[in-house]
Amino acid sequence: MANDYENDCTGASITISAVGSGPGLDDLRRNPDPGVIAMTDGVESGATPGLNVRPVGLVIFAVVANKNLKLSDLTTAQLRDLFRAAPSSANGSFVVVGRDSGSGTRRTFEQTVLGTRNSDFPASSTCPTAPQSTPVACTVNTNMDLLTYIDRTPNAIGYAEADALTYFPNVRTLSIDGKPATRSATLNGSYHFVATEYLYTAGRPRGLTAEYLAFLTSDPMTARLRDHSYVACSELSGTALAGQCT
Repeated sequence: MANDYENDCTGASITISAVGSGPGLDDLRRNPDPGVIAMTDGVESGATPGLNVRPVGLVIFAVVANKNLKLSDLTTAQLRDLFRAAPSSANGSFVVVGRDSGSGTRRTFEQTVLGTRNSDFPASSTCPTAPQSTPVACTVNTNMDLLTYIDRTPNAIGYAEADALTYFPNVRTLSIDGKPATRSATLNGSYHFVATEYLYTAGRPRGLTAEYLAFLTSDPMTARLRDHSYVACSELSGTALAGQCT
């Protein structure tokens, strides 16, 4: 979307920094630059004095695994057993990959899939570089780091934004309790691994910041994003998720 805006508005320059939700918002808290937009998966806890916040839509996430595992579906109970501090060897020698603490994606996974806000999964733990014969639980910093690791690790499983899988040929999405990570399953309320996306600015947005936010939420951009695991707030009326953008 940044590239599209720059093409439409000659001279505009937008830089994307793909860090976790917590670190991104912390940076804006420390340095309330009016030219910065912080994006979080789900509303962040803690005080945000002086910051303006607006929900813009829902992002659809998925449990993902290397295609070598030949998996297509996991139950909630299986996922709860896998995503523990010490995964059970009864499930096989998976490398179970999560996000570091402070990640909005991790918080969403814990709340909507595992059913807990305080998983005992490691807050931070380096993923192994060599094959493992016993189960391992580890974490990475970003969505792209997670998908890159799973793409090259035959026995790895984790969770990520579903839309990014286009760039990772060895990674596939898994259904949860038989429900696929699709737009239709999300809108009818049967698939729950989703988060409201919030954008934070230092005070009321002005200038290029305001123009870019208007561009992101415009009808043409909303239509374009429909194939990208995203549902705009303006599309939720009359669905099972009406009220998610309050």
